[in-house]
Amino acid sequence: MSNKNVEYLTIEDKIQNFNEKNLFLEYNDIFDLDRIDLYGFYEFVFMRNNEYPFELKGKENYVEGQYNSIIVNIKKEKSFSKIITRDLEELPEFEGQDFVITSPITYIGRNRNSNNARYCYGIAFDIDGVFLSNLQDLLHQMRTKRLPIANLIVNSGNGVHLYYLFEKPIALFDNIKVLLKDFKYKLTVEIWNMYTSSISEKQVQGIFQGFRLPGTKTKFGEIVTAFKFNDIPYATIEYLNNFIYEEKKRLTMDQIAMINKSTYRHSKISLEKAKELYPDWYERRIVKGEKRGKWNIKRDLYDWWLNKIKGNEVKEGHRYFCLMSLAMYAIKCNIDYEELKKDSYSLLAPMENLTMNEDNHFTKEDIEDSLKAFRENYSTFPRKDIEKITGIIIPPNKRNGRKQKEHLLRARILQNLDFPNGEWRNKNGKPIGEGTKENIVIEYKKNNPNATMYRCQKETGLSKNTVKKYWNLIEIEV
Repeated sequence: MSNKNVEYLTIEDKIQNFNEKNLFLEYNDIFDLDRIDLYGFYEFVFMRNNEYPFELKGKENYVEGQYNSIIVNIKKEKSFSKIITRDLEELPEFEGQDFVITSPITYIGRNRNSNNARYCYGIAFDIDGVFLSNLQDLLHQMRTKRLPIANLIVNSGNGVHLYYLFEKPIALFDNIKVLLKDFKYKLTVEIWNMYTSSISEKQVQGIFQGFRLPGTKTKFGEIVTAFKFNDIPYATIEYLNNFIYEEKKRLTMDQIAMINKSTYRHSKISLEKAKELYPDWYERRIVKGEKRGKWNIKRDLYDWWLNKIKGNEVKEGHRYFCLMSLAMYAIKCNIDYEELKKDSYSLLAPMENLTMNEDNHFTKEDIEDSLKAFRENYSTFPRKDIEKITGIIIPPNKRNGRKQKEHLLRARILQNLDFPNGEWRNKNGKPIGEGTKENIVIEYKKNNPNATMYRCQKETGLSKNTVKKYWNLIEIEV
């Protein structure tokens, strides 16, 4: 079959191409592959140490640290989502359905969106326009180490999906989401090349993009198949990073360390207990879904960063992150979207003038992509992480001569923004945890997200060991 665009084939030719790919994957002599069904797919993607990370079915209350996969069944009249629990008993209802997707991500709650995403179990790549010859070349490039060897390949119809799975799932904090998104974009253009796809225009997608599941149908009615690579270890960020062939586009060692160290520190209090102790908080944050209050920072910070990136400190490889950080500062400083968009587009020409590599022009698409940080409310990046992704030094905030007592008073005022009725206090008497020192550290960190343990120690008067003990505890969050 000639390698013209798959989309222009007849249904009969598409089915023939699909079946040829299945036969090749089943009987190829390049890698040892085993075909797996929908249950095998879930086991391979999500199970670690013989356990699924999901909640038990029928649990009325959220269990800290247990998050679920969410499947979306897309229909013409209406789409619906379904939480997959630990016994996987929801899976049979999706077998044979027309358009069913998921991603190797776990979520809290019922909504499959980036704000609810908790852990990334792998990165999946969609390569469209794949003929048998493209598939043969894809596996050949893996064997010759031109491309990373996948853990799982899905024959989805006109294309294939490649899954690179992590042994230790990655916690999806805002800064990690951005790094992984950019990382996937850059790796996609390596995997999708003139030999692996018949389509020259490469399509990049975010880490949350869902793909068709094995046992469900392709666009033309055949059953999607999946094959696991036997004896291939889990992927690592370091391993995948080596396949971005232009070194300056790779993740830095600091960025890799940020990703690998990301983990959630779970609260020691259950949501049900929080409902009992803090009914007002529970009503606002859990029942009504209100966002927590935030301190309004003067626009001086936004203007300072805007002028900073208009200067000569921005380098070619950091342009996107500099504009994304501008969007985050806009959130912090209550700058409206239209002003941010205008300022961002004013930087298009200056950023493009920094281009040294003809394959790395700065375009309107980069501007639009950076603006997503505003719409997705990325407002919790630590200062040091912004320094690492932008390459620009950001001086830490000072107390500006304020005494410790005054500074802590200001922190208490900040605390009341999120708990205006004093719900943070334990009305049963004893503070949560082991005492008021824990509360001081938690509240200080919440109100000073860019602060260090050393700064907390100096400004609260607590001992180094006390600060260290409570530093990684977080407030109950959903």
